[in-house]
Amino acid sequence: MCKRLLVCAKGTFHPRFVQSHVLAAKMKDTCRVTYSAFLCPNRQTVEVLSTDEEQAKYAGRKAELFGKEKNPRRIVTRLADTAHAFGSRTQALIEVLGETDTPTLVLCNLSSYAARVNSALKSAGLRHAKATSYQLGLAEKDYHDVVYFESPIVNSYYLLDIEAGLAPDARIWHFVSDMKVDRLLFNQVTHELKQINELTEELYAVTHRSQA
Repeated sequence: MCKRLLVCAKGTFHPRFVQSHVLAAKMKDTCRVTYSAFLCPNRQTVEVLSTDEEQAKYAGRKAELFGKEKNPRRIVTRLADTAHAFGSRTQALIEVLGETDTPTLVLCNLSSYAARVNSALKSAGLRHAKATSYQLGLAEKDYHDVVYFESPIVNSYYLLDIEAGLAPDARIWHFVSDMKVDRLLFNQVTHELKQINELTEELYAVTHRSQA
């Protein structure tokens, strides 16, 4: 069974409202799972500390948006755009990638953001890494490790598809800064990943018990 099928099953059954062991019991007769977990185990959260100047820019942008925008999602999107563009984040990426020579895919929300990152990687001489959007990343083949440089703002299922296709020994770095909006997006997607992983573990356990 492909991991992507399990993601679809999760979306169908809405497991955020049902405990994973209950779902697993309902699914065990129609599923075959050959892997004991959905998430690659070799993963690291990269905590980025913003500079005082960046903190001030973020505060100013936040005040501006709350003063003119009424749509909460638009505020989150614009603030996230601000936080993701800070130099401290890019510098942290360069430092992480400088410690590996394994082909690595760096994932951003939009292609325009990825182009900016690719320019920084080229200037730093990091030829083994390439940045792209989550959506376009599904078509990439020549990489082993992954950087979730920005947590998804929308359409987080693209990240799930990327994760589903990774080799078991792939390394993952997930970036998050000390900006509140960045932590919000990070918490949302990591919560979703945790739910999927728990369902996978329960489904693997119950199907293998029934086969014993």
